[in-house]
Amino acid sequence: MTLTVDEARQSGPQREEALGYAWRKGRGAVLRGCSVGMAWEATVVVVPFLAQRAIDEGLVPGDWRRLSIWVVALVASGVLTAVFSGMRHRAATQAGAYSDLGLRGRLFRHVLGLDTGFHDRSDRGDLLTRISTDVRTISLFIDLIVTWFAHASAVVLIVLFMLQMDLRMGLIGTAYIPLLLLLSAGVRRAFESRTVALREAAAKLTDILHENIFGVRVVRGFGVEPHQRGRYEPASNAIAARAMALVRLNTTYTLIGGTLPALAMVALLWWGGRWAISGEVTVGMLLAFSAWMVRLTSRSLGLLGRFNWYMQARASAGRVDALLNVDSAIADPPQPSPLPPSGEGLRFSNVSVKFGKRRVLDGISLNVRTGETVVLTGRSGSGKSILLSLPPRLYDPGEGGVFLDGVDVRDLCLETLRSAVCLASDDAVLFNDTIAANISLGRPDASQAEIEQAAQLAQAHRFITEMPDGYDAGIGERGLTLSGGQRQRIVLARALLVGPRLLLLDDASSSLDPATDAAVWQGLTGREQKRTMLVATQRRSVAARGDRVVLLDAGRIAAEGTDEELWRTSPLYRQVLSSEDEQGAQPQMVG
Repeated sequence: MTLTVDEARQSGPQREEALGYAWRKGRGAVLRGCSVGMAWEATVVVVPFLAQRAIDEGLVPGDWRRLSIWVVALVASGVLTAVFSGMRHRAATQAGAYSDLGLRGRLFRHVLGLDTGFHDRSDRGDLLTRISTDVRTISLFIDLIVTWFAHASAVVLIVLFMLQMDLRMGLIGTAYIPLLLLLSAGVRRAFESRTVALREAAAKLTDILHENIFGVRVVRGFGVEPHQRGRYEPASNAIAARAMALVRLNTTYTLIGGTLPALAMVALLWWGGRWAISGEVTVGMLLAFSAWMVRLTSRSLGLLGRFNWYMQARASAGRVDALLNVDSAIADPPQPSPLPPSGEGLRFSNVSVKFGKRRVLDGISLNVRTGETVVLTGRSGSGKSILLSLPPRLYDPGEGGVFLDGVDVRDLCLETLRSAVCLASDDAVLFNDTIAANISLGRPDASQAEIEQAAQLAQAHRFITEMPDGYDAGIGERGLTLSGGQRQRIVLARALLVGPRLLLLDDASSSLDPATDAAVWQGLTGREQKRTMLVATQRRSVAARGDRVVLLDAGRIAAEGTDEELWRTSPLYRQVLSSEDEQGAQPQMVG
């Protein structure tokens, strides 16, 4: 059984991959940035030292030659600072971009590879948050490593300069650093837990937004805007509350962390001023220490902020790792078998499927010969859609097996299997692209002529050519600019273009009027070589076109035969398909 993300997080030790993978993707740029960043900070940190020399060796004794030398050195330091700053920023941006691109791509591929059962039970808002917000947090941290290293280098350089110039003032100015480290260690777990809580609240809100944006027609059609606002507002307030909890912690942390270097600055000026008055240190030294303390305070506070980002990145990495640790229940076999030439057709052998404790298919055995059209019918919930999902391995049976031309589908490479088996359902999923791109989804290399031929067979060519841009027309997100019947015909054209040896249709023409439905069926079955098809429907006009009809009831085969045989002998069959018959609609055999 496939674990959900949260179950995977709780199921045992996890592989920690996200931070390491992001680091490897951005490592080259990070190392370049760190080298340049250290040089950048060195050119900044050396300025107080150069100023001290200019004052004590040039200005105070009136030596214009020495003063000129140190002033030129200061100008050169400023130029180098500007050059190194630009190089550091470029490297840091590259590091974040490379890590973001690599980690997001890996996570996207992993999620696409997870089985249908995982997606059925997972929260889409949570998945979107992990792929977008959490990955972005990690990549920003990789970006900030360059700045963090530069700041840490500045702290080390300043401490060394201060201790070398005057040990007493150096110790006064740097005594707070160990306390700062202890403070950071003390708040680490609090930062991480509150960041995770904020991400989880954001995931719930994203899920609500996703449902309402994509279901806006239902929301308006039933007039439930107030009810949906009632769902949105508590979720939004939960985000605000958890964000404020994180802000309060960060404010306290920054306040304490910022007070320590300020107190050190006061102590340095007090004692340093007394020593300068007594002549134990020079005025230039006191000014240099004052400038270093300002820089040290700035860099210490910068490190505090980077520590906050590190805690957020750790929390996000834990969420991403939990997703990466989910293994798909549907995977390629270690040694895939080749798919032989078409011959034996499709066979279900004593197939049973359970979802939890509920058995949705129970001991199904069924043969579909090559070139044969078998129709599945039955009440809603009888198992038709689940049975159709087994040949392409959207699910695997708990018992029994599914065989395509004599080979268990679990022994086939998924790419090979899904190029030979195509499923089109009543849920006509289209992508925000052109009509041509949607039809050629399964065969991106198809020519325009092949795309148009598939559209003609699916009775879509006419309405497509009537659109202003024809096959190049964009259809918007989920194809909502098209009618339900138009969407279904594009999905059928997509399936026909692939040309699979087994075509599975799950009420794929339910939105079509009878005349169009008959014409589509003619396109499906009227070619020289008959297709092998397994079709689920509750319409007698479709059932009558099949070579055989299989009636399902509660996950079992209740009856099997032709449409006319079942209509005469099975009360359940008549009950399931009676609505069309009561209207006097007699099915016509087409093609």
